[in-house]
Amino acid sequence: MNVNWYDSYRLTFGWEVWKLNGFLQLVKALAAYNDGMFDGYVIAKVLWNVSGEYAYVEAAMIKQKPGYAVIRVTGRNQDKNETGFLQITLWKPGEVSKKCPEQEGTPCDLVQRMPEDHLDADGTITIAQEQVDHYLNLVQDTNPIHRGRNAIVPGLYVLYELQRRKSLQEFFTEHASYETAFHQPLPVGVCCRIEAKDDGVRLVVTDTTYFTIHKRVE
Repeated sequence: MNVNWYDSYRLTFGWEVWKLNGFLQLVKALAAYNDGMFDGYVIAKVLWNVSGEYAYVEAAMIKQKPGYAVIRVTGRNQDKNETGFLQITLWKPGEVSKKCPEQEGTPCDLVQRMPEDHLDADGTITIAQEQVDHYLNLVQDTNPIHRGRNAIVPGLYVLYELQRRKSLQEFFTEHASYETAFHQPLPVGVCCRIEAKDDGVRLVVTDTTYFTIHKRVE
């Protein structure tokens, strides 16, 4: 693992990067399920709250049935109290139905490099395969849908990159919880427009919305 990859951002972004390190800790814990069982699955929904880095991280299966699963990762402090979490809903296209089980009937048809010094230049984001490969190695994600021809960008990696955006720092505030609904898998190399409002963030291409993020009301 190349720890320097995100340590280098700590000097630039301060607390935000400390928070993102915690996000990556939670994501990496999902590697416990990299036994091939969920190869070909995509993310339909994500809930998360990140307060910083964690002393302990644990993952547990919440629900599972053919073509569908819910996994929750919990971050704990030195006293083993919960201080953050990441919960993902996975589904396998074509196995459950032709629609995402959590997307209220939204169809899920499967349909560079982002300059690190111009993250807020034009309000768009493009994820290249080399970025995806680096992320997959970092968090030990082995799902084959993120590599090769017609590769899909890992949904959690997009969330990580959006949290780095200076223009979105007021939206991604400390101690807030978030919910993301994935409407369409995002192909590698597609340039998306970021639409941010007080109540949410959308990733859009023309008239297609790939996902939406909202703050959760606890």
